[in-house]
Amino acid sequence: MELGIDRDNYISVDPRTKMLLLVVFTLIGFRSTDIWIHCGMFTVMVLLMINGRLFAKAAKMFVVFALTLVMDHFADVLIPGGAQAVHIVAKMIRLFMPAIMGFSVMISTVKVSEFIAAFERMHLPDEVTIPFSVMFRFFPTIKEEWNDIRSAMAFRGLGFTMKNLLLRTSLIYECSFVPLLADTALIADELSAAALCRGLGANKKRTYMADVRLRPVDFLLVTVAVLLTVFEFVL
Repeated sequence: MELGIDRDNYISVDPRTKMLLLVVFTLIGFRSTDIWIHCGMFTVMVLLMINGRLFAKAAKMFVVFALTLVMDHFADVLIPGGAQAVHIVAKMIRLFMPAIMGFSVMISTVKVSEFIAAFERMHLPDEVTIPFSVMFRFFPTIKEEWNDIRSAMAFRGLGFTMKNLLLRTSLIYECSFVPLLADTALIADELSAAALCRGLGANKKRTYMADVRLRPVDFLLVTVAVLLTVFEFVL
């Protein structure tokens, strides 16, 4: 990879900006009931997903968000007696969507080296940098292990089908979660060792190939986050 060029994103966005959006949008999402604020946060997160080439995830989130809007709009007409319950369900889904989308963007579009470089720029101690760098590499690795386990089970006729879940429930759970839990402990130890082997515990200044710096798009996204915060907490 050439220095300063991010081939996984159309436009490079600083990891610190994504972390700020994750925190701010999560706080606003859990507090706000304004549909327009939720639409604004959703639009920003979908654009970040598209920018990170997460087209399938962006499409799924768009469908889910659109369904919540449809539920809110037609609940009073289609389900007069249970409209209140439908409104609550729709609001609960929108409440968690900013956090889910923000975390997905962080995990899928930011490399570990970029995380570490961003933490260094923020002058955070190693006690914060190392656990976070391990954590953000941990979840994608666990997902890969889970996919491998499911493939191996399907090859042996133990796929996650409705028939197997009903007739061979205990065997399905035993063959899936036991190896996953064993792999979890092993992966955590290996990632911690890998982080230390990269010199994260050394008391010396490190250099990075990751080009972590604020660009005009970062200031634009921060401005949007500030405006949404003002609309929610001040106005």
